[in-house]
Amino acid sequence: MPEGSLGREYFEFMNRARITSDGLVAAPDSRVDPNANVELDDARAYVSDRLRDTHDLWHVLTDYGADDAGEIANLWFSVGQFGNPGMAFIAFFGNDRRSLRRRLRLARVLLSSVRPRLPGRAPRLGAHRGDAPAPD
Repeated sequence: MPEGSLGREYFEFMNRARITSDGLVAAPDSRVDPNANVELDDARAYVSDRLRDTHDLWHVLTDYGADDAGEIANLWFSVGQFGNPGMAFIAFFGNDRRSLRRRLRLARVLLSSVRPRLPGRAPRLGAHRGDAPAPD
């Protein structure tokens, strides 16, 4: 693959992070998953697999690392793309040692940055600057 190509960058990211495609597929089996026995129809299975398979590609495209901070940033990016509240929950509580008050303020700021992309939501004044939105 040519130097600087997306394929090459993805390959190098996966090597640095020691991630394999087999590991991605097996990851859900390595932890307790309350939804492990839930039957998904073909469309939902496709979307679920697609989110799993493209997660690390988003790391490459956004230049977020494979460390904890990069993982949280990638999750917040994904919240903006897909509006998945589960991803927001994981991103909000994942690896954050701040006080609850500081986390809630941070959540308002982070959600204000993705608010314009959520269906049916208009951007709030000042959201582009990272200001916390006014309470509803």
